[in-house]
Amino acid sequence: MKQKGKWGKLSAITVLTASLLAACTSNEASTPKEGNVSPSGTAGSGGTQQPVKLKLFLRDFAKVVPTGSTMSVPMFKHLADKTNTDLNITFLPHGEYATNLQLKFAAGDIPDLYHSPGLTDDPLVANGQALVLDDLIEKYGPNLKKVITEDAWESAKIDGKIIAIPRPAVPANYRLLYIRKDWLDKLGLQVPGTSDELLNVLRAFRDGDPNGNGVKDEIPFSMREKLSWADNIFGMWGLNLYAHVLHNKELIPAEAHPDMQKALAYMHQLYQEKLLDQDFLTNTAATWNQKITSDLVGVWNHNTDLLGKWNNDLKTALPDKKPEVIAIPTPVGSGYDGPVGRLKMPTSKYLVIPSKASNPEAIIRMLDWLATEEGDLYVNLGVEGITYKTENGKAVYDSKADENFKSLRDFNLGIAPQMTNKTALLSTLGEEGARLYQETVDIAVKEGLPNLTLNVPSFESNSARPADTFFLETASKIIVGELRPDALSQAVQVWRTKQGGNKYIQDYTEWYNKKK
Repeated sequence: MKQKGKWGKLSAITVLTASLLAACTSNEASTPKEGNVSPSGTAGSGGTQQPVKLKLFLRDFAKVVPTGSTMSVPMFKHLADKTNTDLNITFLPHGEYATNLQLKFAAGDIPDLYHSPGLTDDPLVANGQALVLDDLIEKYGPNLKKVITEDAWESAKIDGKIIAIPRPAVPANYRLLYIRKDWLDKLGLQVPGTSDELLNVLRAFRDGDPNGNGVKDEIPFSMREKLSWADNIFGMWGLNLYAHVLHNKELIPAEAHPDMQKALAYMHQLYQEKLLDQDFLTNTAATWNQKITSDLVGVWNHNTDLLGKWNNDLKTALPDKKPEVIAIPTPVGSGYDGPVGRLKMPTSKYLVIPSKASNPEAIIRMLDWLATEEGDLYVNLGVEGITYKTENGKAVYDSKADENFKSLRDFNLGIAPQMTNKTALLSTLGEEGARLYQETVDIAVKEGLPNLTLNVPSFESNSARPADTFFLETASKIIVGELRPDALSQAVQVWRTKQGGNKYIQDYTEWYNKKK
C-alpha cells in the first residue's frame, strides 16, 4: 500500500504548514511527541502558584464572539479561575475553520490547545507534531478516564498512542426516524418494524388524510438535497453514505455494495408512488422544516436530541391540534439480516495539544476539571448568577442570557458526553423534554452500524470516493426513474475499472487488514 508520507496525502497548504513547522522544530521527532509531565505550573491544583498562560484556538460556531480580552469575559474568566489558568482564546469562523487553522499554523502561530478539524485532516497530527498524551492522562486525568468511553479513546489513537482528548458521543448512533404518532393513531396503524411495513404506513399516510384537511397533500416521507437525512432509510439495509463495509474480503464503500441497489429500488418505489417528497432533490433545510411544521410530513430522519424540539415546534405551529412525534427503531430491510441504523460515531470532537505547548500538564488539569460534575455543569449551563440561578434546589437556566456562549462552551470545551448531565437536561429541556430525549437514546443505543474506518489516513485514491464522484448523480437518477436500479452495478463496475475504484478499495482493504 503506497501512501504519501506516513500520514497520507496532504493538501498544498498542509505541506506548507509542515515545511514551516519543520524549520522551527528541526530537532523534534517526526512522530507524535511524548508528553512532558514536569510539575512546573499547575492548573486546578488549588495552590498559590501563578496562573498558567494558555492560548487556545476554538470554533465560533457562527455565534457572536465576545469582544475584548478573554479574561475580561466573565464566562471564560470563571473557567480560568477554576483551573488556575490565564486564557487567551481565539475563535475562528466555523464555516472556514479548517482553512483558517491551517493558515495560522503555516504562519507559525501555534496555540497550546485547539479544537481539531478531525484527526485525519489535522496538519499537526499528520506531521507528528501533536503531543502523545498517554502518560499525562494517566497522571493528571482521573476524571477524563472516568467519563471518556473506551471506544472514544480508541478513536483518538494513532499507532496505538493517544494524540487527542476525545468527547464521547452518546449515543454513537445519533440519528433515528421520527414519525407522527397522532397520524398512526388516527389511522389505526402500528409502528413499522420492517421496510414492507413502513411502505404500508406511508401508503396509508398518503391516502388516509391524517392531517384532516380533506386534501391529498400529505408527504409521507421527506428528505433533503444531496440525499441528506435519509440515513436510516439506507440503514434499513445496513448501509450509509460515506460508510464502509466488508464484502468478499474487501473493505468497500457502502455505495458500491450490492445491497445499495435494494435501497435505491425501494426509494424509487417511494418516489414513484408519491410516498417520497417529490422535491427531495431541491429541499433546503428551511423548506424541509416548513413542510414538517405545516402538518404535511409523516416521517423524517433527524438527530436524537431533537425529538422534544420537533414536538414543541409542531404544537406551536398547530395549536388547534394535538400533534405528537415519536422516534422509532430503524425498520429492517427486506431480504437483509444484520445491523441497522446510522453509522456509529463514537466521538463528537477532538482537542489536540501541539508538541510545542509550554505546559501540557496545566492543559490536562484544565480539561480534567471540565470532566468533573462541576465542570460539566459549567459546560452545560454556564456560570451561576449569569446564565442560571438556583431556586428551591433546582437550576433555572436562562437560555437567552446564554445564547452566544452555550455553543462556544459545549461544542468546544465539553468533555463529558453531551445531553447526559441530568441537572442540565431538566433545566434546559424540562421534565417532558428530558423524558423524550431519553426515549430516543434508549432506542438509538440498541442499533447502529460498525464504523470500520476510524482514523483511516488520507490516501491518494480518496479522490475516487464514490459519494464525491458517480454515486449522488446515479442514485438520484435511479430514484426518480431516469435509470433502472441495476444501473448502479454498471456504474460501480466503471468506477472500479476506469475511475480509480479498485485502487481505492485496495488501499482501504490493506489498511484495514493491517490495523486488524
